[in-house]
Amino acid sequence: MSALKKTVPESEAHRIARLMRSPADIMKPERLAAIQPSRISASRALMSRAVRQRWQILCKRFDIDAKGNGVAEYRIDIGGWRFSFPVYSFEPSPHGRTGRIIGRAWDMMGALVEGDMSRRDFETTRTELPKLCEGRATPGTLIWCRSNRSGRFFEGAKAALQAGGQPNVAELAHTCYLMRNTGLDGNGTFGTKSFLAYEGDHPLRWSLAAQMLCAYMMRVFAQDLLAHLVRLEVPAAPQMAIELRRFLGVGNGSALGLMLFVNNHPRLIERWLFIREEAIARAKALTPDENGSEIAQLLSLVDKAITFRSEDRVQYENVTRSDVVARELGIIRSAVAKLLDRWRSGSRFESEPFAELTASLECRVHAEAMETLHSLLIELVPKRPTSWWKASSSMRNSRAGRKCRSPGCARF
Repeated sequence: MSALKKTVPESEAHRIARLMRSPADIMKPERLAAIQPSRISASRALMSRAVRQRWQILCKRFDIDAKGNGVAEYRIDIGGWRFSFPVYSFEPSPHGRTGRIIGRAWDMMGALVEGDMSRRDFETTRTELPKLCEGRATPGTLIWCRSNRSGRFFEGAKAALQAGGQPNVAELAHTCYLMRNTGLDGNGTFGTKSFLAYEGDHPLRWSLAAQMLCAYMMRVFAQDLLAHLVRLEVPAAPQMAIELRRFLGVGNGSALGLMLFVNNHPRLIERWLFIREEAIARAKALTPDENGSEIAQLLSLVDKAITFRSEDRVQYENVTRSDVVARELGIIRSAVAKLLDRWRSGSRFESEPFAELTASLECRVHAEAMETLHSLLIELVPKRPTSWWKASSSMRNSRAGRKCRSPGCARF
């Protein structure tokens, strides 16, 4: 008679691996297209760090005329590091203007440069930027960027403020930005500083940080430009309401460069997806407290997502309409509410409750609603997102982790 074998407790690493979805499930194009922003997305991660570390932005110069021609200059202080953001503004013109990367005329061009910028470098950048492929960035330049005003909203917002009112909220909700990005170039392009050359303590030494900071600065400039042009004609005009300013983002162009980036950086994309899936798995592994506080938090987050989708008026191409996603999020809300009632009534589960929840919903709702739930689950994980940018021990031991030597792979 053989002795009974002792049951070996499941390790944390094995548990997380078990709860992660398989590549066959998540690498389908329609599933990848449905991924929603989360606390570990590049833009939100940047803003979280900026708020936490109290980054400082100062407008040093704003010499722009009533037609929009002129220059501006910003200073960004991040701890012991300083960056400059020169802006070259132009009067909008239909000639050579397009939302695509192939455009030849823009309403603004700018750069993110390390340190205080000399007058010579400021003028050199003014000359070189419009050349693009034939131009060369000054030393210490991280990013070249450019954008156009929103043809649908900028002038309307300007007219409303000059009349003493506020921009129409419904019109704003259809556009959501004053300027639209048409290019963010860095990592050696046009002579910019290579990402691999960023110093070890560089505050932007993680994937897409410099690009996202540039996008944010274009948003800052767009709002400053609107206020400036309004004041030039009507000095007593009101400022745009802070609620509307917070609502506005920055538009994006055709993303042709991103498509090439995805195809040329398979290991980096794998790291990003792995980190997101690991975060979701950690959320699925959570055991709620007696009151089900984590479930209640998820319920509140789903309510916020439903409100956002219900109010969203943007017309998307080839993406599920927001009203459809809102309805499907209602199905998710009902499931989360039932889970909370069961938990508080004393019922317990054989498996992890959040894993059971996602499994029960997988075939019942649209992929975009499901990926919204996954992004909301990441909010429940108490670990700070910055720790996920660095390769975990499981990543370092993986085959892809050993082969990928780019700092971007280890820091996002």
